[in-house]
Amino acid sequence: MFRFPIIDWHYRWQRPQHLSTKWAEDGHRVFYFTMQTKTIKQEDATFSDIASAMEVNPLGNHIWSVTLCSHKPVDPYHSVISHPLDYQYMLWSIQALKSYFNIRQTLSVIDLPYWYQLVQHFDRTSNKILYDCMDDLSGFGGVSPKILELEDELAEKADAVTVTSRVLMHNRKKQNENVFYLPNACEYSFFSKAPDTLAPELALLQKPIIGFYGAISNWFDGNLINQLAERNPDWQFVLVGHYYRELVEAFDSRSNILLLGEKPYSDLPKYLYAFDVCLIPFKQNTLTTATNPVKAYEYLCSGKPVVSTKLPELEALSSHIYLAEGVREFESAILKGLHESGKEARLRQEFAASNTWDERYAELKAIVSAVLYPKVSVVIPVFNQWSLTEGCLKSLLNSSGQHHVEIIVVDNASTDGTRQALATLQHPAVQVVSLTTNRGYAGAVNIGCQLATGEYLVLLNNDTLVPQGWLDRLIRPLREQEEIGIVGPMSNQIGNEQKLDFFASGDTQAWNEKWLDLFYAVNKGSLRDTDRLAFFCVAMRREVFDRIGDLDSRFTVGMFEDDDYCERIAREGYRLVIAEDAFVYHHGSATFKSMNQEQWQQIFNRNKSHFEKKWNRSWKPYPWPENIFDTASNGREAAEIVRASGLRCSIVAGKPDWTESPAHWKKLVRTLLDEGHLVIVYATSFCNQAIQGFKRIGPHLYLTNESDWIATIKHSVPEVAWIEPQ
Repeated sequence: MFRFPIIDWHYRWQRPQHLSTKWAEDGHRVFYFTMQTKTIKQEDATFSDIASAMEVNPLGNHIWSVTLCSHKPVDPYHSVISHPLDYQYMLWSIQALKSYFNIRQTLSVIDLPYWYQLVQHFDRTSNKILYDCMDDLSGFGGVSPKILELEDELAEKADAVTVTSRVLMHNRKKQNENVFYLPNACEYSFFSKAPDTLAPELALLQKPIIGFYGAISNWFDGNLINQLAERNPDWQFVLVGHYYRELVEAFDSRSNILLLGEKPYSDLPKYLYAFDVCLIPFKQNTLTTATNPVKAYEYLCSGKPVVSTKLPELEALSSHIYLAEGVREFESAILKGLHESGKEARLRQEFAASNTWDERYAELKAIVSAVLYPKVSVVIPVFNQWSLTEGCLKSLLNSSGQHHVEIIVVDNASTDGTRQALATLQHPAVQVVSLTTNRGYAGAVNIGCQLATGEYLVLLNNDTLVPQGWLDRLIRPLREQEEIGIVGPMSNQIGNEQKLDFFASGDTQAWNEKWLDLFYAVNKGSLRDTDRLAFFCVAMRREVFDRIGDLDSRFTVGMFEDDDYCERIAREGYRLVIAEDAFVYHHGSATFKSMNQEQWQQIFNRNKSHFEKKWNRSWKPYPWPENIFDTASNGREAAEIVRASGLRCSIVAGKPDWTESPAHWKKLVRTLLDEGHLVIVYATSFCNQAIQGFKRIGPHLYLTNESDWIATIKHSVPEVAWIEPQ
């Protein structure tokens, strides 16, 4: 979790730190950014320079503070990012952080809209945005109008918005349908226990003590306190917290007003338990009308009487807090608090005990799970091949991010020990169904889907492995476009247009991480319509499956049930798309490889015949992967293809292995792609795997080792740009 805060970690312990701590205690890594940056005056600093200068320091278990780099000093409260190098250095800092900690999936919680300037550039398939709206920022003095404009954009574009008050709820509901009321809370175990000793400054004070702690700023009603002190000289008013001198000058003549300044969070109970009555003396204005004071919950932990200005958000607490307007009502309420019978204290503490940060985190986690990461049911039909199933399950459990995933394994009466191995699985996310007879692929899938409870269904072969980020990329099109009925990923081995034109395997795992990073970057958000998807891995909304119905189990064992289902989906008016930025590794037809050729051919012919009779048409073989240079047999023909593309073409001379090319070279390529260029990179290998011919890496990006062809393209198409990065 990336926390882009409104206050520094060590400033005043409030909502951002409390909830961040709860995230960390729940096992998540939390990176809390500092409000100020480290300035790098060099205008030619490299990515490596920024990565070395960025500061990361541990704050506790699973929590780190992060200081980003910028070119100039920044002012998050009053201005926006304006210098291009500030953007560059700050984004490079985040890129370096993600690389160092191997971070692929993030939840960015934004407290101050200033940070949206950076977060809006994150890959939305691997990053979710939650705006934690705590105040009406227009009520603060000096907030830049541009920051307020950014807030509106953030509120609209965030995946979800949490608000601390009903006033904020009403305002933000106009901008985003996913707005949730999440009021403040308290650390009950800390504030409900009386300290061994009280604050020494208060030891000799005359009783009663009427106390307040918190910031004494523009929203604090100093005139009210001054009048109360004047009218009640026997009451001692103790004010704990940072204050601005001009706001408290009138207190100089009051011997019964004591200003103690800012105190550590850890010492607050020493003051709280010395108070006889606790105050929230706020002015009524735009800011306070929308506020939900944390101190109200903390005060109640002690059982002490609390008197507050009438604020909308505290009206729901009126059975535990005295609400007042003006000096006379405050005075009357304080007197009532001083003469209570004692039973009220227990009720206040009971209320506080049910409004803890643990409770709020549980509510927040439920929001995140339901809205940002909805429940997904992954159905895996298996028959024998336990080693493949085991690998598939391990990758699934390690790579599903924040999603609430249920995995339903349907065993088709395996005979090789798979059944026994599945019986030993002890994981709350995995449900095993053991069939006594082999129902075939379609039959097993139908049983699994009938048991599934997720909003989304994923049908996944057991001979697959999934990387980090696969699930978000696979279901993103379904969440964003209702007309899409079913989605499939790209893969290294599959017999249709979902097959990658170039794939790089890794030394210690199935895929090379550097290749995967480039694959994600250049294919970001890319979708391609198709008329058929291979069911080694597909995703659909539950409602689509319910509308289309079960897979046709008359396609025995397997083959053609996927073609049939795609036909049915298309006839209902849905689109079928390939998510070109989603990747799933496929060992490839593990079940059919165990058959001899004659068995395979018999099943193929039988199921093909059933498909053709059912739809009264001939079956068409699958199209192959898209590569515009596939038809070229020489440089002249390649040049003609470039000319016919209608795109501006740039040829980039890379290092022999493109993996070793400097970061700014790769950034240049991505910039050219973003500008709509056809980009051809000359390289002989990528991730230490040889490149032969023209290999499509992503839309409009090709790697090639054909130097003669490139020379012909340069000569034949004069408008082609030849780029040799320095």
